[in-house]
Amino acid sequence: MVRLSSSAITVWLAVFYSTFPDCSGFQATPPLSRLFHDVGRPRYEWNQERGNNRKGTDVKLQVTNQGEIGEILSPLTEAEKMIPTVIEENSVASAVSHALSALGEEVRGVLDEGTSAIGSIDTQVKSLDTVGPLYTAAKTQVEQNFLPLISDVPAPVTLLVAVVGTYSIVSFLLSLGKPPSPNTPYPTMKYDADAAEDYYDTRVGEVLARSTQIAFMSIKFGLSILVDFLGGKLQSNQEIRATELCELLTVLGPSFIKIGQSLSIRTDILSPAYQRGLKSLQDQVPAFDTVVARRMIEEELGQPVDKIFSEFSSQPVAAASLGQVYRAKLRSNGKDVAVKVQRPNILNQIALDMHVVRQIAPVVKRTFNLNTDYVGIVDVWATGFVEEIDYLSEAENAKAFMETLKITALSEVVFAPKVVDEYTSEKVLVTEWVEGERLDKSAKD
Repeated sequence: MVRLSSSAITVWLAVFYSTFPDCSGFQATPPLSRLFHDVGRPRYEWNQERGNNRKGTDVKLQVTNQGEIGEILSPLTEAEKMIPTVIEENSVASAVSHALSALGEEVRGVLDEGTSAIGSIDTQVKSLDTVGPLYTAAKTQVEQNFLPLISDVPAPVTLLVAVVGTYSIVSFLLSLGKPPSPNTPYPTMKYDADAAEDYYDTRVGEVLARSTQIAFMSIKFGLSILVDFLGGKLQSNQEIRATELCELLTVLGPSFIKIGQSLSIRTDILSPAYQRGLKSLQDQVPAFDTVVARRMIEEELGQPVDKIFSEFSSQPVAAASLGQVYRAKLRSNGKDVAVKVQRPNILNQIALDMHVVRQIAPVVKRTFNLNTDYVGIVDVWATGFVEEIDYLSEAENAKAFMETLKITALSEVVFAPKVVDEYTSEKVLVTEWVEGERLDKSAKD
């Protein structure tokens, strides 16, 4: 788990102590779209105004490029115009509005209780005979030497740092006496949700960064769905939103492309319009650089590509979410082969994304009162994804499949391409080249 030096604890104390007294003073300035205004150079203005017993920082943000921000906020602006009328006329929306208001009061109450509890802990620690003087001295040093350095930092930033610091300390304390966390998310090279959780418990920053990236990239789509709901257009706009969802999943990366492909056959989760839209993910996966692919082949097989193959296509003939395929000719015997190359760092990408999605799944289920076991669905997806990137296992399965077919009537009409074992590894799979066509596009009966 996280190892904390005395200086790290001191910094955390400073941020933590300076942040929580401000929590009850956070205020939102509606409407949200006004946070972004006046095209000009990016500028942050911090106005220190201290009065009564409240410490705080007022922040004004001006953004140069309205392009991306404008695209994200345009659905929000439209939603703002609809909200008052919809809330007044729609009982569901009204209930949601009241629930959010109640939630806001609960959050404020929790923050107030937290501030009070921190003050109580502070008093109790000071009263301890042994620890009290040390704590007081450390706190004094922090207040005198560190607090002035962060006095101009916005309160939300210090709150975020305090939360991460608190999580790190708690994780460290809970890890005492436990075996060290694994140095890979899947030590057995099989999907293991518990091992992944132990692994990412020590990588809070990595999880937080990916979660933030996913949330930010999904904002526009989420706001569009909200506008459709408020305007009663959820059904009529399904085709448009399905296309937008495909674009979003493609941008989010291979794990989410695979999720989209898996969802495209789930009639119990998605409507026909979304299923049709997501099926396009089968053909629209962007390829990665051939230079990277050639380098991976050489690392895996221990030989230059040109020494193994007399011909090697300059571009992939097909690209999938987890790998891509090249056509090549073996230098040893002149046979045409298909060379399947795994996407770089794909295992870690899948592990991180599946961990994040698995943490979100129960929250989604509780929030929307759904009956589907979303955690179970994520586990099934992840198990399949991890198995797909073990090319040695795929090669063995192909051989076992052919052995089984030998004793059936299908042996003359169904087959798996022969694996070239000499040039197959965990991340590179070479098989004989087979001419054919996709069944869903075949004109034959």
